[in-house]
This record gives sequence, structure tokens and C-alpha cells, in this order.
Amino acid sequence: MKKLKFNGYMWIYLITAVIALAGIILGDYRTIPEGLKTMYFHPALLITDYIALVGPATAFLNVALVTFFSALLMQLNGFPLNGKYYHVLGLMAGFAFFGKNIYTMWYILLGTWVLSWVKKEKFSKYLTSGLLADSLGPMVAVVYLWHGGYSFPDYVLAICVGIAIGFVVPLVSEHTFVVLKGLSLYNVGCSVGFVAIAFVAIQQAIGIPFESEGCWQTGRPLGYVILMYLIAVSFVLAGYLKDRNNAFKNYKNLLKRPGNGKYNFAELDGMGAVLINMGVNTFICTTYLILIGGDFCGGTIGPIFTVIGFSAQGKHAKNILPIIIGCFIGSLISPSAS
Repeated sequence: MKKLKFNGYMWIYLITAVIALAGIILGDYRTIPEGLKTMYFHPALLITDYIALVGPATAFLNVALVTFFSALLMQLNGFPLNGKYYHVLGLMAGFAFFGKNIYTMWYILLGTWVLSWVKKEKFSKYLTSGLLADSLGPMVAVVYLWHGGYSFPDYVLAICVGIAIGFVVPLVSEHTFVVLKGLSLYNVGCSVGFVAIAFVAIQQAIGIPFESEGCWQTGRPLGYVILMYLIAVSFVLAGYLKDRNNAFKNYKNLLKRPGNGKYNFAELDGMGAVLINMGVNTFICTTYLILIGGDFCGGTIGPIFTVIGFSAQGKHAKNILPIIIGCFIGSLISPSAS
């Protein structure tokens, strides 16, 4: 059993290496040192497209590093790599395209470790909530950048803010899951929203500025389009090779499930069907983005990665297509909201 788990994580580590390599192919590896420096000294408030800010080489490297260390922490804490936890890695990878980075995530994870220490429980109990709470990384960055990023008191305050976020979010998420009854797959996201409202009010009250310096890459570079379709095809092919006899049959069964939080597709339908589901969902989202003339950038590729993650627990073609169609209709009614 341990060998299987290790091999599963080895596949994740291989994927992170491929992501980093894709960034080098799409960009210029010589920009990475300066790009990492720029990323550190930028608050990354929504929406900061890292591809536009630092270039594809650094942006994809950040995605690879965030995903790698998230997977490593999960492996070290004994998490089985199944459908229940793939969504965590998908969200970590997705948001690392815009806002979440390899620097700020550690401040918040420290807070989650402090929570486990205070409650005298294993760190693993709160780890996934702590990882997802890293989406508040920009809130940490605006603190240590308050006076330019070279002030020791600002770093101390940033550590305190990170600890507070990592401490509180897992506690709040335990209650939001009960309230939402598993109907929203983004349970911790709801918790993060509540915590953000409170922390922004406090930080603004003491004079910390929240000035959006967002950026967004426009256009549809062919390399990004090819990359997303290659990802889609690779997942479908991997699913077929994983279970040649039953993968597509099980995928049909997967499409019949409502997809609320209690449905672990990997356990119910097998990993072959889940990989096919990931590929199909990637194809749908990528094609929709092309059809509406959307930009291929961190702000759009990132969300596709989150869909890939939740394809193991909740999302499939039959329940995402109606929402996508609804968004399209809404954009026709109110173009400014699209």
C-alpha cells in the first residue's frame, strides 16, 4: 500500500517538473531570477496575472514549486493520494497562477501548525485547510511590503497575520461545511472569504494600504492553447491506460453522480474514469475560452487547473456545462459583468 501511495505522489512530482519545463519552453529561463524578485516585492492583489507580471518561465515555476511542496507536505503527513485530496493540489496549482506564491504560503502554514500544537492534535488534521487558506497570501504580502519590504517590524507583523490566518481558517471551515451541507465544493473558500472581510477591516483600520496593482495578459498565444489541449489529451490517454477495460464505462457512471462533496469519484468509479473526467473538463473549459474569444493567461489557465482538481470530487461535464452556459447568457445580458 505504501508503495502505491509513493508512486502516486511520484506522478505528481513528475507533473510539477513538466509544468516548470513548459514555462521554460513558453518563456525565457533567463528571466527567472528577476521574476522571482519581482514576485516577492509585489502584493499580488486580485487580479495579478503572474504570466503578465513576471513572464511564463517564472509563473510556471511558481506553480510547480507551490504544487510540489503542497504534495510533499501531504505525503509527509500520510495523506493517501485519492479523489478527496486531488482538489487541494488542483486549487494550489490554479491559484499559483495569480496571487498565491512560494513565499507567502509558509506564513499561513505556520499558523496552521500553531493551531495543531495548541489543540494538541496532528498537523495533518488541519493541513489541507491550511494549504487552501494560502489564498490569503496577498494579505500577508501587503503587510511585509507596508514600508517597502525592508522593515523588520513589518515582517514581524506579517508573521503574526499569517499565523492568525492559518489558525482561524481551519476552525471556520469546520462550521461552513455544516452550513453548506457539501453543496459547495469550495467550502474552505467560503471560510477564507469570511476571514478576509474581518482582516481587511482590521488592517485598513491601522493604515495598511490595499491598492490594487493588478495586471492581465491579453491575447491567445498558440503555445498556451496547445499546452491546454495537450493536458486534456494526456489525461484522457492516461485514464484509458490506467484501466483499459473499464475506464470509459466507469466514466459514464461518473456522469450520473450529482457531484456534491461526499462523492469521491476515485473511490466510486476508479482513477481511470477520474483521469478521463479531468481531460474532458479541461477540453470543455479550454474550448469555451476559445469560443468566447477569452485571453489565455494566468487568470484563465489557473481556474482551469482548479476544475481539473475538482474533477476527482464533484465536477463533470453534465454539471459544469449548465453553469458555463449560464455564465455565457449572463455575459450577453450584461457584457460589463463578463
